[in-house]
Amino acid sequence: MSEQAWRCDAWEREAGSKRVYLSDSDCGCPSPPPALPRGARGEHRIHMRLVCWLGVVVFGLLPLMASAQENPFASQYATALKNAGISSTKEDIAMFLKQNHPKVGDGDALAKLIKSLGDDDFFVRESAMLQLLRMPQRDNSPLEAALKSDDPEVRWRIKVVLEQTNKPKQDLLYAALVVIHNQKMTGLTDEILGCAPVCLSDHLKQALNRALEVTATPEDAAKLRKLLESKDVTTRSAAIVTLSKVLRADAAPDLKKLLMDDVPSVRLLAAEQLLKVDARNADALLVLADLLDSDVTSIRVRSSQLLRTTINTELPYSAFATADVRKAQAEALRAFVKDLVAKMK
Repeated sequence: MSEQAWRCDAWEREAGSKRVYLSDSDCGCPSPPPALPRGARGEHRIHMRLVCWLGVVVFGLLPLMASAQENPFASQYATALKNAGISSTKEDIAMFLKQNHPKVGDGDALAKLIKSLGDDDFFVRESAMLQLLRMPQRDNSPLEAALKSDDPEVRWRIKVVLEQTNKPKQDLLYAALVVIHNQKMTGLTDEILGCAPVCLSDHLKQALNRALEVTATPEDAAKLRKLLESKDVTTRSAAIVTLSKVLRADAAPDLKKLLMDDVPSVRLLAAEQLLKVDARNADALLVLADLLDSDVTSIRVRSSQLLRTTINTELPYSAFATADVRKAQAEALRAFVKDLVAKMK
């Protein structure tokens, strides 16, 4: 029996049936590949080695290719800006960013326009809605609160304003921040930080910090220290990350002050940046241990992650456990951190 016929016979036995073929070619199975001549086998091995070496070289170059252009979609963001009439030059982007800076009195004007949406006069309501649509990027929390209005028309108008203004303007702002990071534009610290109050989503905050990383210099330290006192949480957070980046260990005294901030997320960020310049900073470790009891899940998760990477302990802790279990685990981990800090001193 030929090799092909034997293979077909074995296959039929495994399938539980038996067929009779007039010839090997009747079974429809593909013929086995012809054996290479003896003289060609050496060349085949050489070709295979070349292919393997080529693969190694290509995969070795991939990290370098990625670093050359960190965001593969950067050109698309530049195109989005161009379609909106904004060129990718430093001057045009700076002007666009300034248009997104909240202005003094914007909160009062916004409240007045929201109130006018419920006016008895149709033209007053329509005019207020048009003005809201034309307003620059802003904190939309007053608008979102107005969605709970008892007036159905007010709720409808607010919904239209949010749908037509929120995402498009945020998308353009995100695109501008990505272009700044990709092109390593410097000298835009003021313009970028001025947009911090309107960067409310996580992806905008991350884009803001990445843009600040490439544009800020040690010469910006004075203005960054001033912004650490800002009432806006996003502005304070951006200033923390940027100051830590430009000053490194010299930013430690400023960061330690923020470990007492009223906002848990700011305390967490200050502790995280402190650990980057001082991996065994006692004050930062104690703050992280306290944040294990935070009401915010993401803060508990990040605090436990930072503690796990800093201290060596097998004590259990789950940020998603029930309140009673989590409290007991946090107390045990906190006691361990306090003992460790006492030994460090």
